[in-house]
Amino acid sequence: MVIAVEDCLLAALVPEAFEALLRRHPDVALGLLRALVAIIRNTDERITEISTLGAVQRVGRELLRLAGPDPAMPEAWSIAPLPTQQGIASRAGTTRETVARTLAQLAADGVVERRGKALRIPDRRRLEALIEGLPAAADGPAGG
Repeated sequence: MVIAVEDCLLAALVPEAFEALLRRHPDVALGLLRALVAIIRNTDERITEISTLGAVQRVGRELLRLAGPDPAMPEAWSIAPLPTQQGIASRAGTTRETVARTLAQLAADGVVERRGKALRIPDRRRLEALIEGLPAAADGPAGG
């Protein structure tokens, strides 16, 4: 089952028509290949993270992936709306409790700030350095 977050225009093609489309329009084939390569690279990166990084590092990396420039503060980054702790945990391969502890510690250290349903990262480089400075096995590679 698929649930659309926004209005979408969808189409279905039988395999033969899809192959014909790709043959007639190489730009479509190249676009499809680029999208598939991006998916493979992203999946490979996540598998590597899950097998080599501790849970706190994975949560931090997920926050960095979700963050974008904050329109209200050009030097800051934000995540709006902030996914649930369970949503972050699922994406980072850890538990909701680990996400809660990590967010609480980052907030106590002034690395992140809760703003209603958003999370602000005043200094992205500080969060990056903090994550990279953690020992990989601090909470176990598959720690939860």
